Amino acid sequence: MKVVVVGGGGYLGRPLARLLREHADTVSASHHRGEDVDEQIDLRRPEEIYRLLGRVRPDVVVLTAYLLERATAADPMRAVETNILGVTNVFQATADLGLRRVVFASSGAVHGSTEDFQARAFDELTSCRPATLYGKMKVFNESIAEHYNAHFGAEIVSYRISGPYGRGKSYERFGGEIPYDTVVAAARTKARAEARDQARAKAPVVLPWSADARFRFIHVDDAAASFLPLVLTDRLKHRVYNAPGFTVSVRQLAEAAKSIGNLDCEFTEPGRPVKLVRWDSARYEEEFDFRPSPVANWMRQEINA
Repeated sequence: MKVVVVGGGGYLGRPLARLLREHADTVSASHHRGEDVDEQIDLRRPEEIYRLLGRVRPDVVVLTAYLLERATAADPMRAVETNILGVTNVFQATADLGLRRVVFASSGAVHGSTEDFQARAFDELTSCRPATLYGKMKVFNESIAEHYNAHFGAEIVSYRISGPYGRGKSYERFGGEIPYDTVVAAARTKARAEARDQARAKAPVVLPWSADARFRFIHVDDAAASFLPLVLTDRLKHRVYNAPGFTVSVRQLAEAAKSIGNLDCEFTEPGRPVKLVRWDSARYEEEFDFRPSPVANWMRQEINA
C-alpha cells in the first residue's frame, strides 16, 4: 500500500506519518521543510498536488494540512486559499487521478459551544453549528467531500478529531485552551526545581480554569494512531467518523498531576472557559478496535520523560 500524508510535517501529521511508515510505503508532504518531510507542497497550487499524487499514485491520501483557528481568524483570505481552495484541490486531484481514498482531518469545531453541546453527546448525524470561522470552513470541507462522494465516485472520509494534546502543544500557535499541556509543563518545571532544591518547587500552580471545567482529551500520539484503521481497512462503513477520546475535568487533571508529579494546583472560579466537544464516538468504536490511553497514562509518560 502507498500513502501520502499532506501535512506530514505538522503537529498531528508528523507522528501519523511515522506510524504509517511501519505499515505502508509512506510519503510525507508539507508546506515547510522539516524532520521526516519527503516532499514540499503548497495546497494552493493545484499543479504541485497533481504532480506529487500523479507520480506516487497512492492508494490513500491523508490530509491534515490546515490553517489553524487563530491564523484563520487573523487572515481570512489566506485561510480561504488554504482551507477551502487548497483542500478542494486535493479532493479534485484524487478524483481526477482515480485514487482510492482520502482521509480528511476534520474537527470538533464543526459544532459550536451551546448548552446542548455541554449536556449531551453529539453523534455524526447531529446538525453542525460551528461558532468560529475555522469551524465553518471545516463544515464546508465536509460538504464538498459529500459532493465528491456522491457525484464523482470519490471516497473521502471526514474524520473529526477534537482535543489532541501533548508533546508541548503551544498556546501561541494553536490558540484555545490547553489545560493538559499547561499542567504537564508545570509538573516538569517543579521536578527540575526540586532537583536544584529551589523553594519555588513547593509553590502551588494557579490554573486559570474552574475545577469543574471539562475538555475533550486525546493525546496527539493516540490521535495519530487512531487514523490507521481509516487508512489501512479495505472497506469502511461510513464517510464521517467522530474520533474516540475522553471527557476530563480540570479537577481530574490536577488530581492526576498530584498523584504522578506531586504537583499542587489551585483553581480560578469561575475561571476562563474551556471548549468541550462532547460527542458520541460509538460509530468508530463499533467498527475498529483501537482505543486511546487515558490522560493519566500519558501524563506519567511525559512528566517522567
